[in-house]
Amino acid sequence: MTTAPGEGSRFTCYSTAQRLALGSGSGMLACMGVYSSDPDLDVYDVAGNGTEVDVATNLLNGDIRLSILWTREILLSADSADSADQAADARRRAAAQSRGITTNQNSR
Repeated sequence: MTTAPGEGSRFTCYSTAQRLALGSGSGMLACMGVYSSDPDLDVYDVAGNGTEVDVATNLLNGDIRLSILWTREILLSADSADSADQAADARRRAAAQSRGITTNQNSR
């Protein structure tokens, strides 16, 4: 997976081998699954091991990807409601962006 910065967003392209392993096609279309991460989301787990949440919207089809990076789970403190609120707000922003993308696709 290749990650490159762009105006505060994270754009993700998978190599042909990775896309084949994921069952997502190959060849020239290998970078067609472009996701834009929420630049305002800054949520890490309370254990301090670097685990973070990523909410990203596929700019081509509006799919929303919720990722927990570097592990399989994330621990958010009940005392740190801000983290849970940030994740929820990022998901709402992604849903609004997704609706805009799919509405534009359906009007064509």
